[in-house]
Amino acid sequence: MFSTMTFNIDFIILNLLLLYTFYKAGNNISHKGNYWHNANCCVALFTFVQGCRFARGNDYFAYSQIFRDGTHEANPFFSSINESLKIFGINEYSCFMVYAFTFILCAMIFMYDYRKYAKYMFPLFLGGFLLFEEYMIRQAFSYSFFFLYLKYLFKIPINQIHNTLHYTKELLYCILFATLVILIHTGNIINIFIVTSIYIFGARPFHPWIAIPIYICCVYILPHIFNFNWLTPILNFAADADKRAAEYVSKSEYWFSAEGKNEIYDKNLIIEIIQVIASSSTMYLGYKLIRHKFPTNRVLITLLNVFIIGICIESIFVNLEILHRIGQVLDMVGYFLIAIILYYKPKKLKPQYHILYFSLIWFVYYYIKYIIFSGKVSMFIWDTPYPFFQFI
Repeated sequence: MFSTMTFNIDFIILNLLLLYTFYKAGNNISHKGNYWHNANCCVALFTFVQGCRFARGNDYFAYSQIFRDGTHEANPFFSSINESLKIFGINEYSCFMVYAFTFILCAMIFMYDYRKYAKYMFPLFLGGFLLFEEYMIRQAFSYSFFFLYLKYLFKIPINQIHNTLHYTKELLYCILFATLVILIHTGNIINIFIVTSIYIFGARPFHPWIAIPIYICCVYILPHIFNFNWLTPILNFAADADKRAAEYVSKSEYWFSAEGKNEIYDKNLIIEIIQVIASSSTMYLGYKLIRHKFPTNRVLITLLNVFIIGICIESIFVNLEILHRIGQVLDMVGYFLIAIILYYKPKKLKPQYHILYFSLIWFVYYYIKYIIFSGKVSMFIWDTPYPFFQFI
């Protein structure tokens, strides 16, 4: 029955409503509306739409079973969270509501500090992070606390880091949320390491005339010549640190070969060119904004540099699921940067270059594609043959 379903009007209507709600709420906030009055509408609808999904996400049934059985051998801490949820009557289907609620609430707490950009940031966040929350279930749940880690990391001014007594609270919060992130999904330690390193040591944004050529090489040249033996030290370190990673490393000959490629990331030539233009535009416009308006802003510099690192990793390993995911999770911070770019529209930009702003529409492409062409993965719990009461 499930395999024959290719169209769901509920799915399209609810996701369009979700997009409109995020846009409307963000617009209200940008015009001095109460932040939490508007953000709570987004939290509620996001939790409902994502939490009531059925059979959507790579590991939906796997994590449903993990919740039901109460065991996750690679991550006992995650299992303990699930066991705690059962006390409140949460089951293997309603647990996805909890995961979605945690994710969107933590994101809204992070975006509170950037509320004047909400008109752009809210819908861009939805377009950029929705599929991540849906398809990378435990990693996205872990990433919820990464939002909170970023919030407090970005409150620590690096040029005053020597005066740590003034920022003890922020440092303690960083330690707390970083611990939660890693305990739930060790893969997110890469995000913490790279973002923190760039924030502390990255005093300047990567210059676009260097970053863009490197990125283009990562798209068109390096995927064809990369030697995976170069990754051996990193893989061995990951295997020593995490049992789950050790499983992947033990099968590295599979994952880093033609058999380990995932064709869902393949793009036709035109779509790939549009993505290259849009990503290059983000690099160029982000650099221009920082240079002319925020030359010492560590937050913007970090968002830009991490986006560049992430998109390059994602491009080199475009079909290799594990490494592609590392880059993808890093470059998603670029959605926050794009919102700020659109808000300020960098000055001293020649009129003929204004077309670069239009290329940024690429970053909503996958969301529109997701809504219209999701096919058989567009079900909710009310689309199943089972009684509804089983899901609550």
